[in-house]
Amino acid sequence: MNGCEAGHMFALKSTMKQRPYAFLFYTLVLTIVLFGYQLKVFEGPLSDVSNQNFNKLQNAMWMVIITLTTTGFGDLYPKSTLGRLIGLIICFWGTFMVSFFVVTVNNMLTFTPSEEKSFNLLQRLHFKEELKEYAVNVLSSSFRHRNLRLRYDDENQSMVIKALRRFRGKLLSFRQAVLRVRMFYEGESEMDILQRQIDDLHDNVKDMSAEQSDIKLGLSSAIAMIEAINTKINDESIRSSHITSALTDEIGGSSRLEQDKSSHKKEEVKQRSGQ
Repeated sequence: MNGCEAGHMFALKSTMKQRPYAFLFYTLVLTIVLFGYQLKVFEGPLSDVSNQNFNKLQNAMWMVIITLTTTGFGDLYPKSTLGRLIGLIICFWGTFMVSFFVVTVNNMLTFTPSEEKSFNLLQRLHFKEELKEYAVNVLSSSFRHRNLRLRYDDENQSMVIKALRRFRGKLLSFRQAVLRVRMFYEGESEMDILQRQIDDLHDNVKDMSAEQSDIKLGLSSAIAMIEAINTKINDESIRSSHITSALTDEIGGSSRLEQDKSSHKKEEVKQRSGQ
């Protein structure tokens, strides 16, 4: 699925990701019991020679614990070759367990995005209040220095210098407070920009939808006007066709009358000529 093979390592990583504390606890218990039993098997026969009672499983497990944590009190240590090999494996495995524990604790103490946002907001509010106090101190020290400068003479020269130094110190503290506030603003600047872009995009979509609705209304009104014009043109064409047909009928009737008159005149002329 998605180019990933769902094998044993995938299952192990999934378990470590979903239940890190349970995985750490069960792995630690299995490590202590398994390696403790191996040390009991390899070092038990040498207990009389080494003056170490590895025949008891709790002693072997205690050695595994102090070796896993790289403490090494020296009260128990392996004498056989296989026991030393097991101790070496326990050292490397303990390094892995400690590193995994550190990563787990670090992930536990890491803020979620919502917690990070809330923390930055609280810090900004806190430093904003401090910024107001620093601004008041800067303004008050500047006002004192200005008054002393207006009344400057040889007697209050030292007071003017002290007021200037105090003003510079307050100004430096104010700038540092501004930097702290900006630091927490920059921590969320990308999120703020992204949120602003999303809001702008949402507003643009709303504007585009409103413009599209206006365009649809304009098009519908234009289509209605075109249809009305077409109906008027059709009516005018029908009227003009009726008028032309009436005119043609009138013209045809008048032409027939003239033909009848001309034929009647011809007959009269023939009759007169016959007489």
